[in-house]
Amino acid sequence: MLKKIIFVVVLLIIPANQVYAYDTYNDHILNGGVGDYGNNKRYYYLTSSAVDEELKIKEAMGDWIYTTERTGITTPISIRETSFQSLSSFDFYKDQYWPVEMGVLGDTLHYRYSSQVDEEYENWGWTKVRLNGANYDINSYWVQKATIAHEMGHAMGLDHVGNTYAIMYSSADKANVNKAGVDDLNGINHLY
Repeated sequence: MLKKIIFVVVLLIIPANQVYAYDTYNDHILNGGVGDYGNNKRYYYLTSSAVDEELKIKEAMGDWIYTTERTGITTPISIRETSFQSLSSFDFYKDQYWPVEMGVLGDTLHYRYSSQVDEEYENWGWTKVRLNGANYDINSYWVQKATIAHEMGHAMGLDHVGNTYAIMYSSADKANVNKAGVDDLNGINHLY
């Protein structure tokens, strides 16, 4: 009887927002992976429309790559910037893709060759990360970086989750973090 009471008490003191999980696009992935610890280098490319976001993109990318000391989790991610778009697996764009009233900060499109694919049903070879101009610009540096990190998660194969302490929370501007956390990284390790 005492064991049951202790178990119930422990369950009651664990906050509900500490439930951890990740979600994927039915385990579909970026063909060629996310870098294999530097053995298979992957690249991102900044289009002329996104060059003003370079520092935030580098910081967000670094937060995905250099995780061991911060979280205790190592992932195979090894993605670097390139000046050759033909080498890129992740292209960054910035323009007004969605109406302001929709509140969309960014989105990610997945492609196989030159055709867009539905990531729920097939793997992809490269992605377009699109930052949504005016909506993105009115937010703080913190939210802008969270948006970039969130969209990078989509580009690597992670879908939305309901945990506000995960970068893959469905609304980057409402998340309580601006970089990948334990759940997000476990999702990458599950996929790659």
